[in-house]
Amino acid sequence: RTVKDGSIYAFNVLYGTEMTVSPNTSGDSMAEPQTFTFTQDLHELNFVHSKGPGVYIQHVDGGFYTKDEWSSGNYENTKANGIALLSDSFSSFVISLNKFPSEKWSSGYVYTDSIRYSSDVILDFNGESRTNKIVRDYPTQQSAAKLCTEYTFPNGKPGYLPAGGELYALYNNKESIQELMTAVGGADISSSSIWIAAQSYSDGSYAWYINLATGSISNKIKTSYCAVIPFAKI
Repeated sequence: RTVKDGSIYAFNVLYGTEMTVSPNTSGDSMAEPQTFTFTQDLHELNFVHSKGPGVYIQHVDGGFYTKDEWSSGNYENTKANGIALLSDSFSSFVISLNKFPSEKWSSGYVYTDSIRYSSDVILDFNGESRTNKIVRDYPTQQSAAKLCTEYTFPNGKPGYLPAGGELYALYNNKESIQELMTAVGGADISSSSIWIAAQSYSDGSYAWYINLATGSISNKIKTSYCAVIPFAKI
């Protein structure tokens, strides 16, 4: 039997039945077949059919698909959870299909950890932990970080404000990500300026942002406006 990515298949088997599971497409990370013997009255197995590094549409059930796979599988765009960037060099994440086009980094004073140089900003992949710290330290302060945590992905996961390294990875894969965004009815992010989950000056007045048109990293006062795109870990 063939099971689609991310789907659940339930069936009854006799005690002692041996089963072999193997991938049926090339390029999957699960390269070797796995054999199991059912030795309990009730036995649950979970197989993760995964993809190699790249950009994919993530289904709400967890599967990852290329544009052609999504189209040939006749998947509904309403079932797209977001655009996933899978990597071996950093923690993979999914990008929301929605963009908040004009938001303040914070509506008032919010002090958090600083990153001094833009060259260090693009090495930071701690968006989730930075977001959680901002919201924990300033629970009543309206901020881009809080906005992201209040955003819920279609699969039920809360979002976070991405770090500079995560957004720079988005920039380096911008064309592929935008192509998949467009394919499933997502936002146009190709030329947006996006807030980063880090401040630039230790007095708490300025925060970093990235210009996705050029890839440049700059800072400006937190009460000015940029777009916000929630991310989530995979």
